[in-house]
Amino acid sequence: MIGALNLPVIKWSVTWWTTLHQPASFLRVGGSAVHESMILPLFLMTGAYAAFFLLVLLWQLEIEILKHKIITHQHKMRQDIQERK
Repeated sequence: MIGALNLPVIKWSVTWWTTLHQPASFLRVGGSAVHESMILPLFLMTGAYAAFFLLVLLWQLEIEILKHKIITHQHKMRQDIQERK
């Protein structure tokens, strides 16, 4: 919650203290300062990074599910062994 309140200060600090920060270059009133030839690669790499992040996240989720299945299977096997004794 407190971090969300800090977001406007972070965003506007670029405008308030121009000596400390580079001015906005992509989303600004006068148009983008980013050259047109760089906008497509910027979006493509942003999308590629997001896709890679999701892929790794899904891999981790699959690993956790498999760990849970293994632990559950081991627990059932131990119960079966105890019941046979």
